[in-house]
Amino acid sequence: MKTLICYCVGGLGNRLRPLSSAHAIAEATGRKLLVWWQPSPQHCVVHFKDMFTNELEFITQDQFVEMGFPRSYDDSDNFLNLKARQDSLSNQFPKQQLRLDDPKEHVLAFGNSHLGLLDPNTERRFLKSLKPVPYIQQQIDEYRVKLNLSTNTIGVHARGTDLEIPLQFYLDRINAMHAAMPDRKFFVISDDKIYKQIILDLLPNHVVYYPCRDFTIRNSPEVNSWRYQDGFYNSLIPAEGIIDSIIEMYLMSYTDFAIYSESTFADMILTLRN
Repeated sequence: MKTLICYCVGGLGNRLRPLSSAHAIAEATGRKLLVWWQPSPQHCVVHFKDMFTNELEFITQDQFVEMGFPRSYDDSDNFLNLKARQDSLSNQFPKQQLRLDDPKEHVLAFGNSHLGLLDPNTERRFLKSLKPVPYIQQQIDEYRVKLNLSTNTIGVHARGTDLEIPLQFYLDRINAMHAAMPDRKFFVISDDKIYKQIILDLLPNHVVYYPCRDFTIRNSPEVNSWRYQDGFYNSLIPAEGIIDSIIEMYLMSYTDFAIYSESTFADMILTLRN
């Protein structure tokens, strides 16, 4: 049977968006969907199966290589040179070569966004159908009620760390909306512990939040930046932080999501809301 292999790497959004597209493309072309999902400490240390209950078939790296694709991890499950890995995949299997009528037995789908071969709503359908594991769903249900979240709550995603969005970008918008609508509360999420605390201190009586267990941290604390000089990310996201971000993503989808910067995470929230 012909297969479509979705090669999931990078952060959570960089994995789930192309996976959602690949799911739709496999269905539309009659291919069997196989998923290569290698947890990565710097991007997404949690496996799909530990977050969602949707049935997918996963393959190992050895199976991936047997199908004719390049090896991207060493025997200790550590990244080989990231740029070399990406260049190897891009040169051998460029995304633009993926097409619905591809005659090859095994075709590869990879990228950090939706693949754009089908209608956007069709490619986002699997993302909207994700079913969180019981613990995550229990937290979503409990805190939606506890925080009284609704479309009357203003949603804020204060993304900092690797995207290096200035905190003032969010503060200006929060202050403006609070001045215009002083009775409304804000639901605030952030990957940056300092950003979140400053916003909580700014409007302590008008901000609600989920009590995250962990945040993104610097891989090399002595480097005072979220990126190294070569451009690679100086960040680590603990497993608890990934799980908490899933909970926050679903909680945010119940609000009036109004303050955010462009990111894959914000895009997924917007998908869940529509």
